[in-house]
Amino acid sequence: MSLQRQFNELTLGVQKRVEHAFEVEKFKKLRKTVPLVIGKINAAQKEIIPADEERKRTLMKFAQGEALLSKREWRVICWSLNDRIGKTKECALGQNNLWKQVEKFIRTKIAAQQLAKRLWMGMVYSYFSADITQADNTTNLKKLRNLLLEGLTSVEQAGRKERAWIKAARDCDHLFSAQPTKILAELYLDENIGVFNSLQEHVAIPETSWLWDSLVESIGQKVGKANDEAFRTRIDSLLNLGTLLPRYKDSLFGAALNRYSQAKFKDELHRRLKVVSLEHWGNPQIKSKANIWKAHLTDEAFRMVLNWFAREDLEYFFKLLQGSSQVDQARLDYWMRFVDQMGYTRIVLGRDAYHNRSADFMEFKQANKGRYSSLSGDVAQNNAFIFQIGKYYFVEFSAGGACYVYHESKIPFQVESIDLNTQTQLKIPYLASSRITHNGNWQPKMDYELRTLGITPSHEGIKKAEQIRKNSLANIPARKITSQTKVSSGSALHSMINAALTKPAEDKRHRDIEAAKAFIKILRLSVATLDNVSTGGGFWVFISNDPNPLVKKLIELGFLYKPGKGFWR
Repeated sequence: MSLQRQFNELTLGVQKRVEHAFEVEKFKKLRKTVPLVIGKINAAQKEIIPADEERKRTLMKFAQGEALLSKREWRVICWSLNDRIGKTKECALGQNNLWKQVEKFIRTKIAAQQLAKRLWMGMVYSYFSADITQADNTTNLKKLRNLLLEGLTSVEQAGRKERAWIKAARDCDHLFSAQPTKILAELYLDENIGVFNSLQEHVAIPETSWLWDSLVESIGQKVGKANDEAFRTRIDSLLNLGTLLPRYKDSLFGAALNRYSQAKFKDELHRRLKVVSLEHWGNPQIKSKANIWKAHLTDEAFRMVLNWFAREDLEYFFKLLQGSSQVDQARLDYWMRFVDQMGYTRIVLGRDAYHNRSADFMEFKQANKGRYSSLSGDVAQNNAFIFQIGKYYFVEFSAGGACYVYHESKIPFQVESIDLNTQTQLKIPYLASSRITHNGNWQPKMDYELRTLGITPSHEGIKKAEQIRKNSLANIPARKITSQTKVSSGSALHSMINAALTKPAEDKRHRDIEAAKAFIKILRLSVATLDNVSTGGGFWVFISNDPNPLVKKLIELGFLYKPGKGFWR
């Protein structure tokens, strides 16, 4: 009698003996416990592979022609059809005389509807652990495959109720076809993960089985042939399979990155693909780890990965680590042209950023374990960014100041050090090949200095940087500015702007800049700005010259427009 049936009869008996049926609700805990117990019983039904020593001993007895074998010995033999017998290289599946005895025994059990689960599971294990490269196994392996299907039908017909393992085996009976992974690959990529999990849980397939090799190969082929959009939707499935089958992470991650490098969106960072690959292979910007990446990636895919790391570090540094200066768009735009040449990048976090527990900072640290350092010998707000172009290492600081350039032969610090000091390691003027400030119109001077070092941006680098800049300016998530954006004349905006215009300032220019800041703030406009007023420079608003209220207001305040860059005052 099943546990569920006993519970139902118990409930019915109680109902007959109580005055009010609702009192049966006192058995709530029992109701919750029943499915848990049933689950444990089903889990306990998973077969345990016989020990090696027992398998060796039983196979020798079988090979020597022992006539009387016990039920347990036959079960052990079914699990051991691919084991080498004694000191020979032969196995029962590869020896026709031994295989015929096994086949005869199993067919007798099937005919009498006496085939036990343990015998069938043992044959499944032997089938999927077979060495399919051995020609001697081929014919008998096909016979074993047919025997498994006949045996499954026999077990189904003999059973009084369907077991979880029988349902799992029947749902995956395509595994016993000539092309077992063709359907399984489609099911998995279509995120029918339930079938896959059920297969792993209930069907005895070795971790080293040829089935998994074939499945990974089939999935790789399907992904390689998929169009860009179909591939994009299946990336997570590929990565999830790496978690389920850790032995195949190299193949799966490599297939995903190589295919991604061929897609039209290859310049778009796929964060999860980057993070899981970093966790598995280590930092590709370090020579000792780069070889691991290169072993699984094409040259194009490896360059794409390096660009991902450099670009994200660059944007993180000049966008999120600038403190009250907001986005340092000028330096970001300048260095973005060199991303395709940056072989190494490392962010050095000052005390404020290093101990910051906000979501942005915690996400960065989690996704870049081992790729950032802590900064000492400086104010808590300052951070540093180290990057390599050719034979030179550059050090930029978020709080401004000069950019230090060191030849690789004279670099005064270990680039992979987890702790770096500004005064004793990062700012050493007498060792620097160049020291370039960012005052005034600094870009032409920087261009000249880099040319003397043999460094110029590539045509492709300039093109990509310009496209990134345009996309950045066009993407305003907080509030999109259009010609239809309405501003009420009696709103708080005018009060704030008027307060800025009447605020004491040394000249009209400063009052206009304060008014522009007020306009941007009150409308919650997510536009990039750069404030160099305190260092003698100007105030920039990086926005195109399209008709909208912000552009109109900037013009009214005397801002001038520089094509391809934005408005300045």
